[in-house]
Amino acid sequence: MIYELFALALVNKSGTHFIARYFDSDGYTVCTYDGMKNKGVPLVEPSIPGENCMFGPSIKLPKDYTVYQVFYFLCGGLDSQQEFYRTRLDVLSRKFNLQITPDTLDKLPTVSYMDDKLKEMEDKDRFWISNTERSRRTFKEYISKDQPSAPPAQDHIEPESEEETEPPVRTATSRKKFQHTNLDLAVQSASRTPQKSHPPIVSGSHSNPQSPAKSLSSLPDSEFDLNCRCGLQGNGNLMYNSEAGRAIQCEDCKSWSHMACQKNGRASHLKVTDPFQCDFCDPSSLLPMKDTVRRSLRRQMTSRARLNKPLRERLCVGRGALSRVNEFWYPVRVLNYNEQADNWNVMWWRGCTFPKGSKIKPGTITSVHEDDLVDSLWGDRTGRRKIRLGRWKHACEAETVEDILANPSSRPYPYEMGRAMAMFTPLLKQLLTDPHGAKATEVPAKRWLEDEKKDVKRGIVPFVGTLTILERAQLANWFEREVMDGDVTRRHEWTALLTIAHAHTLYIARRRSRSLDPLTQQQIEEAWTSQKDEISNPWCDVDVDRECLETFEEQLFERSSFAGVAGHYQWGLDSGDHQDGWNPYMGLPEHWNHGDREGSDEECQVGPHFIALKRPRSQSVDRSRPKARPVPKKKRRLA
Repeated sequence: MIYELFALALVNKSGTHFIARYFDSDGYTVCTYDGMKNKGVPLVEPSIPGENCMFGPSIKLPKDYTVYQVFYFLCGGLDSQQEFYRTRLDVLSRKFNLQITPDTLDKLPTVSYMDDKLKEMEDKDRFWISNTERSRRTFKEYISKDQPSAPPAQDHIEPESEEETEPPVRTATSRKKFQHTNLDLAVQSASRTPQKSHPPIVSGSHSNPQSPAKSLSSLPDSEFDLNCRCGLQGNGNLMYNSEAGRAIQCEDCKSWSHMACQKNGRASHLKVTDPFQCDFCDPSSLLPMKDTVRRSLRRQMTSRARLNKPLRERLCVGRGALSRVNEFWYPVRVLNYNEQADNWNVMWWRGCTFPKGSKIKPGTITSVHEDDLVDSLWGDRTGRRKIRLGRWKHACEAETVEDILANPSSRPYPYEMGRAMAMFTPLLKQLLTDPHGAKATEVPAKRWLEDEKKDVKRGIVPFVGTLTILERAQLANWFEREVMDGDVTRRHEWTALLTIAHAHTLYIARRRSRSLDPLTQQQIEEAWTSQKDEISNPWCDVDVDRECLETFEEQLFERSSFAGVAGHYQWGLDSGDHQDGWNPYMGLPEHWNHGDREGSDEECQVGPHFIALKRPRSQSVDRSRPKARPVPKKKRRLA
C-alpha cells in the first residue's frame, strides 16, 4: 500500500498561529497558505536544488515554525485496501491452513482451521466450557485424528459458569487449543500439535534441524526456514549469520529464530524439556507486561542480587548489559558466550557516542571479555557508584523506521554487501541516467512498470520482498555512496523508484546464489519473483536492539521501593562525572519513577575519589535530577 504526502500543517513556537503547505494539483508545485497574508492568495515556494519544502531530514520551513500535522492519501483508495486485505488473508490462509470467508471488508470474517491431521472436537466432549459458551459456539477446538475424539474421563469436574470462564494464559507447558473468534485469534491459535522433545539448538552455524550443530564449512543439504522477529526470513542455509548467535526452533511452525532476538531473553534459559514457541505462533509475549508480573520480576531480580551469583550466571542472551570502553561503560545486547575464546559476543547499541579514536563502532558486533561486562547491578549500590556511564541516545529518543529509511547514511553497510554489489555499480548508474534505454527483459522491475502503464522514470516500485529495514537502509547507503557518488541532495531521483528497486533485485539474487559469479537472467527473474510475491512477516522486523535497551534502561534507572537506594541516582558517584558531563537521568519516561520511595541528599553524596570534569567557568556540568514525586501519606482522622 502506498500513501502519498500532500499537505502539512505548520504552527509557530507559541502555538497561536497555523499555516498550510501543500502540493498543487500537478503534484510538484509547493504552495503555502497563510490566512489573509498576501490578500489570501497562496504563495508558490521557489524550487531550490538541494532543498526540500515538504519532507526529509533537512526540510526547509518558515522561520520559527514546526510541523504540527502531516496529511496523506491512500493511492487507490478502497480498492487498495481491499486488495491488501485479500493479499494478507491469502498469506495467512496458506501459512496456517485457514479458510477465511468472506474476503471482503464489508463483513466480519469466519475462520475455520483446515488440516488433514486434525479434526473438530464434538461439543459433548468439551466438558471444560460453560453451557452458555457451548450454545454460542464462538470458537472451535481441534484434536489429532490419531487421538480419541473424547479426552480421558474427568471425575468431579463440572462445567464452569460464564462468570468463572476466562481466556487461558498460554505458557510454555500449557496445552495448545485451536480456538478462534476472529482473525487475530486465528493467528495466535492456529498451531500444529507440539512434539514431546525440545528442539536442538544451532551454535554458530547453519545447522540442520535434525542433526547436531555443524561447522560453517559443512552446511546441511536439507533446507530449513529462518523466520526471526528481527526481520531475517528465508532459507536458513543461505541467510543464517553465525555472528547473531545461536538459533532455536519453534515447536509449532518448525521455523528457526535467533535466541538473542527474543524479547527479554526469554529463550536463553529454557530447559531441555521446555518447548519454545516463536512470537508468530504465540504472540502472548508481545503483550504489555501487567503490573503484577512486573512486581514479581522485580522481586526475582532482588532475590538474585542477594544470592550474589557469578556474572556468567547473571548475564542472559538477549538481554542488555554494560560494556567498558576505556573508563566509560556503554549498553550492549548479549548475543552468546564463546567458550573456546572465553569471551562474549555483543551488539553495541547504535546510539553510543564513543570517545575519539575508539576502534569500536556503534551498531557492530564484537567480542568482549567478561571483565569488561556488568549487568544492570540491580540492588547493588556499591557497584553502581563505581560505574561511569558513557554517552548514548536513550531508547525513547531513538529514530523510528521512517527516520532510518529517510536517512540511510546513518546505517553503515557491511563489507560483504559492498563486495557483493560492487560489480553492479556501472549497470545501476546507466539505469539511473537512461531508464528507457534498459531492456525490460533484463530488468524485471521495468517490465512491471510498463505492464502497469506507469512512468518508468517516476513510477514507484513498492516491492522489497523479505528484506529487513536494516538491509534496505544499508543497501540505500551503499547506493548513495557508490551509484550517486555520495550526493545526498538527489535522493528524490531514486528513492522507491526503478533503480533502487533493481538494486534490491540484484542483492536478493546475489544473496540466494551465495557466490560472486555473474548472475544469470534466470537467477534475476527468480529474485524478482521473491521480491514481488513474498511479504515480510507482520510480527517480524522488530527493532530488537531498541526493545532490549528500553527494558534494560528501565532496570538501570528505575526509582522505586524495589530498586531501593541503588535506584536513587547512584551511577558514578564514587568514580566521577559521566562522559562529557552527560546526565543520563534526563529525558527518561516519567513512569519509571514510581514515587513510592523518598530519597535523601545524603544518599547522593559523591565519594572521595570522584573525578569531576574540568570545564571553563562559563560551563557547568548538569547534575540536576528530575524532581521526585512525593509519597502519598494517609490523612489522620480527627475524633
